[in-house]
Amino acid sequence: EFFGCDLSSGGDRLLSFASDYRIRIHETRTGKTIISLDTEQRLPLFASFSPNDKKIITVTCDSITRQCRLEYWDAGNGKREQTFDTPPGVITLSAIASADGKMLLSMSSDGKIRLWETATGKLLRVVTETDKIFMEGKSMLGKEDFSSITAAFSGDARYIAASSLSNIPVVQETGSGKTVTTLEGISILMYHPRYSPDGNFFATAGLKNNLRADSKLSGVANVWDTRSGKLAFS
Repeated sequence: EFFGCDLSSGGDRLLSFASDYRIRIHETRTGKTIISLDTEQRLPLFASFSPNDKKIITVTCDSITRQCRLEYWDAGNGKREQTFDTPPGVITLSAIASADGKMLLSMSSDGKIRLWETATGKLLRVVTETDKIFMEGKSMLGKEDFSSITAAFSGDARYIAASSLSNIPVVQETGSGKTVTTLEGISILMYHPRYSPDGNFFATAGLKNNLRADSKLSGVANVWDTRSGKLAFS
């Protein structure tokens, strides 16, 4: 059973991960398996190409101990380059690499978004985290909605757009962690932020604010001005 897949930006390779503990790279033209990553019989939960297609990011979990690994691989030869020291008992839900491959953002089940250095595996900082009281309770959706723990690098990796469950989405300077702007007023939960190629705008999907237990959920897609944090259009 296949759990998921990711297509390279060039379209020539397909990454798949399945219940047989395998993570494979296929040639899209022929379907031929080019490389199979050695997961050491750990169940793959996530796999994705880096933006430049040179690396692969994976999350695998030991089915007995339930301990998960966040790892970085060479997409050309299938060799593991880095294993990141994620906290015990915490599941990494997804991760993305910067365009130059030097940094990694991971989104986890403890509500935290972490910034890593790929060359050393060093944790640089926690970008944002969900309030502990909020994590112990329920989200606005009536359940813990981990898909709204999300982040994205700008194309030049100078900025990070990030959203946790309990905090207003922010744009931060990657190096300093300084908040450049906050995204207030339109949506509280932010999903799948994506920067424009020039970095001047980014788009988000989200839920409108002022949500109550008895209110109807309403989705919205927004485009924001990166520098000012103002809504360009919705």
